[in-house]
Amino acid sequence: MASPPAPIACFLARTPNQEQRTRNHEPLVTLLTDLQDDIENRLRTCPEFDHVSIQVLAGTSAGTEATLREQIRKAVTGENQQNGKGGLAVLILLPRVRIETGMQGVPGPQIQLALGIQVIEFTTWNEGEHGTGISSQSLAVTTLSLLHLFQPRGGVILMAAEEAITPAEVPDDMGADIAWEVGLVSPMSTQPCDKVPAPTLDVSAGLFSITAGALGAEHWFSLDGTYPRPNAPTAHLYAAPVSVTAGTLIRAASYHPDFVGSDIMEKTA
Repeated sequence: MASPPAPIACFLARTPNQEQRTRNHEPLVTLLTDLQDDIENRLRTCPEFDHVSIQVLAGTSAGTEATLREQIRKAVTGENQQNGKGGLAVLILLPRVRIETGMQGVPGPQIQLALGIQVIEFTTWNEGEHGTGISSQSLAVTTLSLLHLFQPRGGVILMAAEEAITPAEVPDDMGADIAWEVGLVSPMSTQPCDKVPAPTLDVSAGLFSITAGALGAEHWFSLDGTYPRPNAPTAHLYAAPVSVTAGTLIRAASYHPDFVGSDIMEKTA
């Protein structure tokens, strides 16, 4: 029996045991976390952010978002000042992964990382004696200038989105009255996981058998012409030769947790 092809780097590659599955999700998770961290550090290198609270959205739970909104409210209203000033805050949102379509002749699924950074202002405080003196729109332009063509870890290159600076909605409990969102993107490519070799079907003396095409693969078959996917109502997991009647349409495919399922093979008994 042939061994399955060596797995290539897929962002969400699956592996035989749960511990390895968790580890193989880490490259993408780490990439997104590092991206937010590098953006925050990049912004802090600019003196215009010395008096600006920078917050990072690291989760989507209601509690996490509520805590961030409260921190932003305190920053823009001057309750918690940065180096003696307040009125402005920056929120680095969770990166989003989008699938690109219509890209011909390029190997692998095409994905695009999309990132939003919100610049949030309470103008009454920001324009006062203890305000930053920098408008949210001006800081949004500075943010875009700092991050366009920025290269954080992970081989990512950030670029301005088509709509690079747009007005953003401000939740009532943030205490702010204006916000802008800076949009950034990073096109990326992944290679598809290799496919499991197809099984070989044999019918002899009223018995149907499968010769494994890949070591460690499961082989699923159907006897009514339906799709032989794992755990389907009309599919069966192959374990030993099966008795079949003449004229039966047999369909079979092989599956391995590290790879894409094989092509479907057909044979009439």
